[in-house]
Amino acid sequence: WLQLVLSLRFELKQYAQIPRVLKILLERHPKKKTYWLQLAQVYEELNDSKRALAVMELAYNAGVLETPQERINLVQRLVAQRASAKGAKILEAEMAAGRVPRDTNSLKLLANAWLHARERKKALDSLALLAKSDSTGKTYLRMAQVNMEMERWEDATRSIRSAFSKGGLD
Repeated sequence: WLQLVLSLRFELKQYAQIPRVLKILLERHPKKKTYWLQLAQVYEELNDSKRALAVMELAYNAGVLETPQERINLVQRLVAQRASAKGAKILEAEMAAGRVPRDTNSLKLLANAWLHARERKKALDSLALLAKSDSTGKTYLRMAQVNMEMERWEDATRSIRSAFSKGGLD
């Protein structure tokens, strides 16, 4: 019956009533990923990003976020809601466990999360890994900017030289 009520609420676009039904369903089926994702989507639809993020965090802690993209979406939400350090820690742990690939996009997200969290040294570590796979000098240029913010002039100079030697800059 709850499934029927849920379907009707969605069909009638009665989004304000949907969370109550989904919460009951989650109490009965806490490992059902669809309910978690639907609840987060409904909160987004209701312009309640903080609750949507809270639901996604609970889903992550419950172990129902299974795909790399679902985990990356959680990190992106955390960064957007100014919980960048938390997002960066989760992303690092997921990459270390092999549940999220250590690819260009993940490393960019990790570096940006650390930069938003004002953790420049950790951001530099991520940028250094990213620079190895970047065919242009843009990542080295970003490293130079971060080093300048930290007043690490020799490192900034080395990064700028690496950026110019790789090329591809505007």
